[in-house]
Amino acid sequence: MRQLFIQTLTALAKKDPRVVLLTGDLGFKILDDYRATCTKQFLNVGVAEASLIGMSTGMAMEGKIPFAYSIASFLIMRPFEHIRNDVAFHKANVKLVGVGGGFSYGPNGPSHHALNDVALMRVLPEMTVLTPGDEREALWAVQAAHAHQGPVYIRLGRGGEGIVHQAPLSLALGKSIMLKDGQDIAILVSGLMLAHAVEVAAALEAQGKSVRLVSIPCVKPLDMEMLADTFKTCRYVFTLEEHSRHGGFGSAIAEAAIEYRLPVDKLHIIAVPDKTIHETGSHAYLREQAGLTPAQMLKKIMQVTENYAHRT
Repeated sequence: MRQLFIQTLTALAKKDPRVVLLTGDLGFKILDDYRATCTKQFLNVGVAEASLIGMSTGMAMEGKIPFAYSIASFLIMRPFEHIRNDVAFHKANVKLVGVGGGFSYGPNGPSHHALNDVALMRVLPEMTVLTPGDEREALWAVQAAHAHQGPVYIRLGRGGEGIVHQAPLSLALGKSIMLKDGQDIAILVSGLMLAHAVEVAAALEAQGKSVRLVSIPCVKPLDMEMLADTFKTCRYVFTLEEHSRHGGFGSAIAEAAIEYRLPVDKLHIIAVPDKTIHETGSHAYLREQAGLTPAQMLKKIMQVTENYAHRT
């Protein structure tokens, strides 16, 4: 995702002189080509996240389209007040790009885990929140952010997400992508869990279940037309995300279901549990510690459906 992001942004910057990339002193190998070809549209502000946000906002106020790039946990947590006061309150046309969502920086420990970023960003007024799940969705997210007038947060993986969608996406903000249609179990997935969700859906289908699989790369605004149909059609609705179960994608779906009087009792959130995972290790290892492997998620889904079957 990181490599595709910078390739896409480089192409946009060559065509649009308003595009500026700002970084908080990281990503040098990833950003080398951009810096070499778009030298006057690049700025390294150093390890100074508050300055990164302030300078990006100032540039936006002068008609530029700044993309502020850093590790997600540092980009969002450290300068959150500045994002709120400078970017959100002024509807500044700043694009925040957080790399390493979820446990992507697993070996660096919990300080680098980005498990609260979606929650923080989606509560801000005027903030659009994009969580691409594969390279095609990442390409779409960068292009959509560039075209949108207003603040955007893009949550990227660190690499290795692969390609789920076989063709480029043409998608409006606030819309979702239905990969499978079914009536028994709906799986709504946001961001880095996309490839795992495909595995889970295939395993459920192998057991004779009718599965609806929907990728939702836009957490704010949500695709309410799809949600209304899904809650009406499917018996169970599961959300999958690599984020805290509080305040993230699943919470957004629950809030929408309550607001629009959808049958929220169908909803079950699969996400990172409400605890600090102090272990360090690979991305895959930490997903296992959080119960987010395909096998673990499949087991949770089967437990829910079997329990409900026994009740009825």
